Amino acid sequence: MEIFEYYKNTEELKRLLLQANLKVTTTRLTVLNILRNAQRELTAAEILYSPDLKVKKLSFAGVYQTLKQLVKAGLLVKFKLGSEQALYSFKGSQTNMRIYCKKCSQLQQINDEALEQQIRGLILEHGASSYHLVIEKPSCPYCSH
Repeated sequence: MEIFEYYKNTEELKRLLLQANLKVTTTRLTVLNILRNAQRELTAAEILYSPDLKVKKLSFAGVYQTLKQLVKAGLLVKFKLGSEQALYSFKGSQTNMRIYCKKCSQLQQINDEALEQQIRGLILEHGASSYHLVIEKPSCPYCSH
């Protein structure tokens, strides 16, 4: 069953690349697969050092170029706050709401479907097409100890 699911997922990712007028490459498929299966947003370094990519021996430049192309094609979403590393996610797989710790720069996603629906309603009401909500805190559980 796992092999069938992997094949089905790969075929779907190939279709998405072709619909975005991008050539299907192993690098693009691997990066998309890593982000599609991720439980959270990932940095380029986390993608590069992912177990799925270690075998492929890619460079930072190769991963960054692939991420840039996939974001431009609308398949991935990039989020960057100030001078922090950019975070990447599969389009539609992550929330646009985050809590940012000013002390340690930790960025946590807020997963609240009811709140997300309310914000989407406000966005439509005010004629916007997208949003990013960042709530700043002076400290968080990670740095308070």
